[in-house]
This record gives sequence, C-alpha cells and structure tokens, in this order.
Amino acid sequence: MGYATTYLAIVDSLVELLTEADGLAEVKQIAFGEKERGLAFPCIFILPGEDDDRDDAMPNMQEHKIPFEVVAILKDPDIEEGLRDVIRLGGAIIDAVKADRAIKNSCLYADFGKMNPGYGRGKDGTILHWCSVSITAVIQI
Repeated sequence: MGYATTYLAIVDSLVELLTEADGLAEVKQIAFGEKERGLAFPCIFILPGEDDDRDDAMPNMQEHKIPFEVVAILKDPDIEEGLRDVIRLGGAIIDAVKADRAIKNSCLYADFGKMNPGYGRGKDGTILHWCSVSITAVIQI
C-alpha cells in the first residue's frame, strides 16, 4: 500500500473510531480538514499535524510518525460550561484512541499528546469553545 493510501486509510479509520466512540455521541459532524459553512455543532475536525522532522534524523528507522490535530468545537454562551463540555469532548477523543491504539488496524499504534482547550468569538459574535488533541499514528515503512 502506498504512503498516500495509508495516510488516507488512517484518516478514514480515525473518523470511524470517533463516530463510534461512546463519549462523542453528541457530535453532529466529523470532517477531515476545515469547513466554514453548514457546520453542525458540536463538531470535530481532523487536521494534518506538524511534522517534528525526527524521522529524517534517523534514516535507518523502520517506523514513521504521521501527526494529526483533532479539534472538537462547540457553541455555548456560558464560558465556563462551554469549556467544561469541550474538555469532556477532548477527553473522549483521547479515551477512544487509548481504547484502540491501532485505530481500526490502520497503523501500528497511535499516541496522543497535548490537549489544548480554549474559547473565543466567532465572526457573528457567537462564543465558540475548542479543544485540540495531538494524535500521532505510527506506521511501518
């Protein structure tokens, strides 16, 4: 299987894993990439993560890391309640990956890193809350 095929299989498997996760039942939409129109909240975006270039420093490695940022977003006019809710979604993302470290057998294993919650105002003044979770899928090369 080629690299692009493997990469996209991980994305599709991650979407499937999160769709089936118990703590994410309220999520109305999961998408690869960002979407600006027609959003249904709460939603999750799966974004390409930043490559840390460590693979390049070790040319004899047999494993390769593919980073993702998984971002849960919701609307809530109450800042504290919205932050609590979005942190629960971020925790559920981590729990789903912990429960299936191979992400539906699409990679050797997956690790999760930082969880960064935050909030701000959207273009229309709506208060949005988000929680970004770093996930790294490891494949054999």
